[in-house]
Amino acid sequence: IGKLFSLLPQGFAFGSTMHAETVEDVLAIPQAPPLSVPDHLLGGLNLVVNLQLIEGLGRTTRRCIAVHLIQPGGGPRGVDVTCLARWDRATDSVQYYFRDDPAVLAALSRWMGLSPAEVTADLARRESCLTQLINTGARSIPAVRRTLATF
Repeated sequence: IGKLFSLLPQGFAFGSTMHAETVEDVLAIPQAPPLSVPDHLLGGLNLVVNLQLIEGLGRTTRRCIAVHLIQPGGGPRGVDVTCLARWDRATDSVQYYFRDDPAVLAALSRWMGLSPAEVTADLARRESCLTQLINTGARSIPAVRRTLATF
């Protein structure tokens, strides 16, 4: 695992799962022994997506409860943590912070290497594509893949 984290600054990426309830837990676990990942490597994680199992109506569902952007910075553990989206249990809806919060848009802009206007335009194009996908009723995996591949 230490080797894996050491490759992040060289442009390598990885996806993984971890049993952690919060973004703080996700950052703390690799820093604990035996991994002992140093602060300067945590900024390469980029995105942390927290999932939660929700029991109800006789079945278990999984919800994305938060998405955080992790970047090298001056915050605790040498990273800046920006919440991009959070699920509101009471309304069963997702709040997307990049729409209303200039600091979140600035963090996305820095990460993507684009101006805030370019990020906003790109997000609007992606939202339009997904909305069109929903409106056409395309639900099968092959149909969704075709749409995303042509995007």
